[in-house]
Amino acid sequence: MSKLQLLLPQNKAASVFANYLIQKHAPICFFLTKDLDIIYINGDIGQLFSFPQADAALNLHNMIDDENQLEIFKTGVRKVLKSSKPNLYKDIILSKGGIRYQVEMLFEAVYTKASNEKVILIEVTILGQAKNKNNTTKTQQQQFKQRLYTLDYELREAKLYAQTYKEELTVKNEQLVSLKQDLQRKRDELTQKNESLELLREKNTSLRKKIDLVTSKLDAANMDIYNLIKSINTSIIFLDSKLKFRKFSTNTQKIFDINDDHIGQSIALISKQFDDLDLLKETSKVLEHLENIEREVCDINNNNYLMRIIPYKGSNNTILGVILTFEDIKDLLDARAESNLVSKKYKSIYELSKDVISIINKKGVIQTLNFPFANYSRKNLIGNNIYNFTNKEQGRKLETAINKAIKENVPSKVSLSLKTTDRQKCWMDVEVIPDPTQEELNNITLIMRDITDLKNSYKLLEESEERYRSIFENAHDQIMIVDKKGTIQTVNYAPQQTKEQLIGKCIYDFMNTDYAEMAKSVIDIVFESSSTGNYITEFENMGGNKMVLSVNASPIFIGGKIKYVSLISRDITFEKQIQKDYEDLSKNYELSVNSKARALESANNELAEINSFMDSFVHGAAHDLRTPLVTLKSYVELIPRLKGTKRDDALLLMKEATIRLESTLQGMVELIDFQSNSAHEIPTQDLYFEKLYSDVAFQLQHKIEEVKPQINYSFEKAPSIRYIKAFLNSILFNLISNAIKYRKLDTPCCIDISTQYEKDFIVLQVNDNGMGMDIERYGHLLFEPFKRLTSEREGIGIGLSIINKVVEKNGGRIEVQSRLTKGASFKVYLKQYEDK
Repeated sequence: MSKLQLLLPQNKAASVFANYLIQKHAPICFFLTKDLDIIYINGDIGQLFSFPQADAALNLHNMIDDENQLEIFKTGVRKVLKSSKPNLYKDIILSKGGIRYQVEMLFEAVYTKASNEKVILIEVTILGQAKNKNNTTKTQQQQFKQRLYTLDYELREAKLYAQTYKEELTVKNEQLVSLKQDLQRKRDELTQKNESLELLREKNTSLRKKIDLVTSKLDAANMDIYNLIKSINTSIIFLDSKLKFRKFSTNTQKIFDINDDHIGQSIALISKQFDDLDLLKETSKVLEHLENIEREVCDINNNNYLMRIIPYKGSNNTILGVILTFEDIKDLLDARAESNLVSKKYKSIYELSKDVISIINKKGVIQTLNFPFANYSRKNLIGNNIYNFTNKEQGRKLETAINKAIKENVPSKVSLSLKTTDRQKCWMDVEVIPDPTQEELNNITLIMRDITDLKNSYKLLEESEERYRSIFENAHDQIMIVDKKGTIQTVNYAPQQTKEQLIGKCIYDFMNTDYAEMAKSVIDIVFESSSTGNYITEFENMGGNKMVLSVNASPIFIGGKIKYVSLISRDITFEKQIQKDYEDLSKNYELSVNSKARALESANNELAEINSFMDSFVHGAAHDLRTPLVTLKSYVELIPRLKGTKRDDALLLMKEATIRLESTLQGMVELIDFQSNSAHEIPTQDLYFEKLYSDVAFQLQHKIEEVKPQINYSFEKAPSIRYIKAFLNSILFNLISNAIKYRKLDTPCCIDISTQYEKDFIVLQVNDNGMGMDIERYGHLLFEPFKRLTSEREGIGIGLSIINKVVEKNGGRIEVQSRLTKGASFKVYLKQYEDK
């Protein structure tokens, strides 16, 4: 016996081995109830789902934020519970924390004695991270369609359930009326027989046995009716002609606090059960007018019932009183509310979709659409044939796609060019979706997306590619592209060599050891720092002549990462020889030349600084003007859809955005005047940080509304400063927008802004809880223009360079503290401008 068996009982050792094998080789799986509660987990599902905080139940509603992903689980659970067959979902994208996983999921219904009901087993196989955006988009579209089908299916199910329930109520009511009539008829018969018995009792005692037999049968019938009423879930109350309790069903006691002692008392006794219903008044009305009353009522405990009041008729249609019935309609109201919710969701998707959703019949006539396309109005589109907006060739393509969708009962796609009102082409991606619930397809749904701009972009891209290819092939300098190992990928030409002799070879093989090490060092630096590099190399050509080349190394980005390095080589052999001859001739003038060279170098450095600032300024202008321009564009696109006061409010906001845009442009002019040392100086003024923050928040309005960050600010310690408004606006704008841009996607964004005095400075401090950065490794690149420390967010890396130059202009500085995933803290030391 093994040591493990000595330590553990035999059955426990087997359990340990079994658990190890399950953890080692079994896929990620978990059991769900029909309400999506997780009751058992095997494997690490933490990489796919978020666990709820505190003591929240493990339910997929609390663990999945994406409604489309949650809908996949709802659909899978419903299908396997209905069909009891396993259901496999392929090419599913599940995302958490910005990481998308491509998975396959198998749904299977399982009956266990422990739960005494069917539970759902879900096996998840992770295929890897989803990298292809096109496939991701396709999968998301499939998920969207599946959700659309699911919503439509649930709507139909709810309507069918409501209709069935209503029909059942009608049948039960008819049965109840019939039973009441039978009861009344039998009672009338009993009364007649009793009267006959009294008349004949003295005449013929021999008939007593027959009368007893009939009486026994009537008693049995009455008991049958009593038991039938008792078994019905509806509350029934019989009132006499004075509206006093005569009899009531057992279920009535579940609704009203009454018992047999209340027989003979007035119906007013239970009127207080309802706030807005007077039962005495309603029953009196029925007794007076002999007209039925049916309505929905709600008692003081918020229980809903369907109340019916009908006359209680005896023999010869004599009115003996009234009958009240109360039927619980909670399930009906829940079904009605759920049906309304599904309808609202479907309507919201239909009205807010960015794509055109149109329904046409078999002949192509447009029945309805959410909004118009190709510059036509809804009036010109609805009722018109969609083929009227295409030429013959495009019409045949659309007809083929529609016929395929109808025949195969699956969606099909086609790209079309449509005629517009100005006789221009409008390109649309059209998805033809049949309705699988119709036995005979009469209507087809078309989901159309305008891709005109995309088509034009492709055309411009092709022209640009052809233009740059011509430049590449006809350039005077040699242009060579190499990978990180130095392997030559392509070259425009090779002096005294063919391209085939170079492509695929290592560039270092054509250099001596010293120059090869220098070239490799420059190329490695380009890959590591994303900056350009230069080096000089010598080699002997095939003729044995030495050549000197000046090489410029620049990074080539593909997908946001450096993939290759371009090497632009220029033959400077002649220039080097001239330089050598010149140096030999100019030794006697070395001191004079060096003096002039230093002066020229100083002037060049100053000019380079001005040029660098102007270059940064141009990009900064685009950076600072983008937000108000986006605001204007958004309102321009929104105004045609608005009416009345909403349209006036939008126009007013556009006017305010235009004023702020004009103010920003004026500030840019002041920046140029300041840098170029114009005759007049940029005016300074006393600025209040709270007012300036309000202006910046307006410029970032759309981004703030989208992200909803928590921004805390406190300017009491240093409320104002004398500064240039455009400079201070740019500083605060860049710091807040960067804090929002580089936030952590799985954590609410929080920004703290404050000011205080420190010696001769006013310090503006902005802290955030975002992605953070590795200051020790990349801090030297932080304020360099066009240097970005991450490719996970959009941007050109110019904002911090701009504000650093602005702060240094008046003797200030910027200090940064940050760590990866721990946020960042910017302290801007501002020196006030003096009054002039």
